[in-house]
Amino acid sequence: MGKKKELILHIGRAKSGTSALQTYLTEQRERLAAAGICYPKSGCNGAAAHHAVALACRNATPSSTELQLMRDAFEAETDPFETIIVSSEAFQNVRSPQNLEFFFRRPARHVLNRVLSTGRHSPYAIKVICYIREFLEFASSSYTQKVHANGYVDSLEGYCRTHFRRPLASLVELWRRFADESVFVYYDRKRLLNQDIVEDFFSHAGLTSPAPSSSHDANPSISGNLLAFKLLLNHDGCHSMELYNTFSELARLDPRYRGKIFLSDALARDLRASDGGYNAQLTELEGAIELHAFENGNRFDPAMWATDLERFLAHPELASLKDRPEIYRAAATDIAPLFCQ
Repeated sequence: MGKKKELILHIGRAKSGTSALQTYLTEQRERLAAAGICYPKSGCNGAAAHHAVALACRNATPSSTELQLMRDAFEAETDPFETIIVSSEAFQNVRSPQNLEFFFRRPARHVLNRVLSTGRHSPYAIKVICYIREFLEFASSSYTQKVHANGYVDSLEGYCRTHFRRPLASLVELWRRFADESVFVYYDRKRLLNQDIVEDFFSHAGLTSPAPSSSHDANPSISGNLLAFKLLLNHDGCHSMELYNTFSELARLDPRYRGKIFLSDALARDLRASDGGYNAQLTELEGAIELHAFENGNRFDPAMWATDLERFLAHPELASLKDRPEIYRAAATDIAPLFCQ
C-alpha cells in the first residue's frame, strides 16, 4: 500500500497563540512550499486561517455544493505536496465527524484514478494538534475577545454562565476518534518550546520551521480602560466589524490596554469552582496545571479615564465619536467600571 500524505490539523483552541501561528504560516507560505509543505490558500478566503473549511465542516452537509467545491479546490492545491498544514480554531466547534470524514478522508474526484496504483484509499494520515488553556485563562481571554470582536456587553461572570457547556472530554473524544494521531498540549506560554508557539507547534508536528518566528502578538487581548471603552461602545450600539483592527492597534499603544484582566482572588476562585469539571478534565489529560492569579491584571483606572478617552478618540477611525455626548458620560456615571468589575 502506498504511503499516505501527512495532514497536520491545528484546531486551536482560541487564545492559545493561534493568530501568531497562523500569521507565521501565512507569511512563510512560499518557504514552506519550497520545503515540500503546503499551507493552502483554499478555505482561507483571503484570511490567515482555514475558518471557511472549519465552518463548512460544522454547518454544511456532505452533499452541499459549497463543501464539494471547497474540497475540490483544496485537493487541487495540495495535490503536489506530501505534507499539508491546516489551521483554524473554529474546528473546536465541530460536533460531528461526518463532514470531517468527507473533507479529509475520501479521495477527491481528480485523484480517484490513482487510488489503485498508489493504494491511497484514504488520502491522508492525519495528526491533530490542539493547545488547551486552564479554564479561567481561557474563559477570560475568550471573553475579552468576544467584547473586542462583537457587540457583547455582559460581564465575565455572565459570559461564563452561558458558555463552556460542552465538556472538554467531548472535544478530546471526537478528535481522538477522527485522527490517526492526536496531540493535546496544556498551553502555558512559559512551558512552550523556547516560550514560542511557532517553535512548539513545529516540534509537535515533527517538522522544521523554515524561518525564525516573530514575537509580535498578532491578536492582543484588550484590557483595562480600553476594554471599558469597548464595552461602553457596545452598550451604546457603536460596535462595527471595521473597528476590530482599530482596537488591536490601540491595544499595542500601552501595556495598560492589553493582556490579562484584573480579577480578585475571591472571584477567580468562584469562577473556577463553576467550571463544570473543565480543570479536572484538563488535569486528567495533561497532568498538573497551574492556577495563576489575576490580581496583577489590568483593571479600570478612573484616574486615567479622561486621558485615555482622549487618546482613544484621537484615532482616525474613532474621531467621529467625539460629537456623541453619550461617549463621555462614563466619566460621570461610572458606566465603564460597572461593566468591568
